Amino acid sequence: MDNTDIIVAICAIGLPALALTAFLVFYHLRQGIKAKVIKISNPILLVGYQIETTDESFAEDDEKLWNTYKDRRATVENRKEAFSSLSIKKKLEDGKWRYSLGTIVNDYSLMPQDLVKFEVPNGLYAYVRFKANDINTWRKKKEKIERFMEEKWIPESDYELDYSTDAFEMEYHDKRDAENTRIIILYFAVKPKKREVQ
Repeated sequence: MDNTDIIVAICAIGLPALALTAFLVFYHLRQGIKAKVIKISNPILLVGYQIETTDESFAEDDEKLWNTYKDRRATVENRKEAFSSLSIKKKLEDGKWRYSLGTIVNDYSLMPQDLVKFEVPNGLYAYVRFKANDINTWRKKKEKIERFMEEKWIPESDYELDYSTDAFEMEYHDKRDAENTRIIILYFAVKPKKREVQ
């Protein structure tokens, strides 16, 4: 086998792989972030913890709440989903946030005394679904999606953010995978934009 045969053999193996890689990269770039809108018609019931926080202290408060909650959630009876949790942010009038974190339940018949009950109200929600393997990936993707919703999707859509609801922003986690991979869905409360009358 001379040098020409070796080059031909490498090209025969390498070019299809290179073409496939280029296609996958191009396909991924074209996919981007895609949001869909869903209507929730029946309230989703939760039990868990609730705090008030601010933009400045949210990251620290969020970590504390998750650390408290992760050991408690497995003991909640009447869970609707064994592997999931849901956090909810509501914007308050004084510039603070009400942050709730809990477990979806079938009803409140087995309500634990040390937890509070809250719910996802009926309404329209734009949502984006993604996967993450670790907390750094999760936070980076979340920040990217929040920027996308605020800077691109909302301005170009027929919807605007609805700050009046009790569930302005929600974060659903499903960690049933044996590894660290978790499915995360970010929800944003929306309402139809008001159209100016001509």
